[in-house]
Amino acid sequence: MKGKEHDAHFKNAFQINGPYLSSIINPEDEFGEIGPTEIISNKYNNYRADYTYFTKDKEYIINIEFQTNLPNSEDYFRFYIYASNLHINYKKKVKTIILCTENIKNETYVYNFGKGDYEFILKSLKNYNGDKKLKIIKKKVINNKEINNKDLAILLLIPYMNSVNIAETLFEKVCQITNNIKTDSLNKNILKASQITLLEKFIKHKSKQKEIMEIITMNSELLNEFIEEKYAEKIEETRQKAIKKGIKEGIEQGIEQGIEQGIEQGEEKIIKKLLKQGIPTETIQKATGKTLEQIEKLK
Repeated sequence: MKGKEHDAHFKNAFQINGPYLSSIINPEDEFGEIGPTEIISNKYNNYRADYTYFTKDKEYIINIEFQTNLPNSEDYFRFYIYASNLHINYKKKVKTIILCTENIKNETYVYNFGKGDYEFILKSLKNYNGDKKLKIIKKKVINNKEINNKDLAILLLIPYMNSVNIAETLFEKVCQITNNIKTDSLNKNILKASQITLLEKFIKHKSKQKEIMEIITMNSELLNEFIEEKYAEKIEETRQKAIKKGIKEGIEQGIEQGIEQGIEQGEEKIIKKLLKQGIPTETIQKATGKTLEQIEKLK
C-alpha cells in the first residue's frame, strides 16, 4: 500500500512541473497537455488517477501512478480499470506507468484480466542518481543561479532516488539546499510544506526531527508562523508545568507532546494564509490534522 503522505508528495512534485518530470520518467513519449485525473466510469464509482497527460501526437494518454511499495494484483486490477475507462472516454491508447520507490529494475509486466493482455511499465526512482541531481542544483544555489520549477520538482523526488547516503541524510541535505534557495515562491512553499509532511517518514529520532523542522521553516515567514502558532502555546504550557516540578525530562517530554498534539488556537488564521499562497489542500491536511471538509470551509 502506498502511504498518503508519499502520495501527496508525488502529486505536489507533478503539480510544480508535471511536463518536465514526465519527460524524465517517460522520455519515449513527448508531453502534449495535462489530462484528467477524475475518471468517469459508466458502471462503477468514478475513480481518481494520480497523474495523466496526452502525448503531443495525441495518440496516447499516459497514466502515471505512484506507489511506495511494489504493486500487488489488486493494484494492477485498479490500474487496468483506470486504463479501460480512459480508453472508453477518450478513444485513445493508454499507457500505464507505475512509479515506485523500491530498489528494482525498470520492467514491463503483462496481465490478463479476461479481455486480453495489458501491459504495465514499472519504473523505480532508485534507478535515478539523486546525488548527481542534488549536486547540480546545489551548484546553481552556490553560484546564485536561478532556481526554476524544474529544480523544485526534482528536489521533491530526490529523497526517493539512489544515493550513497542513507535516506535520512539525503532528506536532510535536500531540506538544507531548499532552505538556501533565496526565492520565496509559491512552489518553494509547496516544497517545504511537503517536506514537513514527510519529516517523520524519513527522520526517526525526535531530536533530529526538531532540528530538521527548524531548517525547513527557516527563511520562510509563512511556514514559520504556521508552526509557531500551531505549537507554541501547548509547548509553553507543558514547559511551565515541568518547571514547577523541576524535572528536566518533563520539559523535553512536554515539548514532544506539544509538537505531537498541536493546538487549535490560531490555526484557522494560518490555514487561510496557506490557502491564499496556493498550498494544496491535501498538504495542509497532513500538516494540520484538519479534515478536508474543515479546510474547504475556510476557503
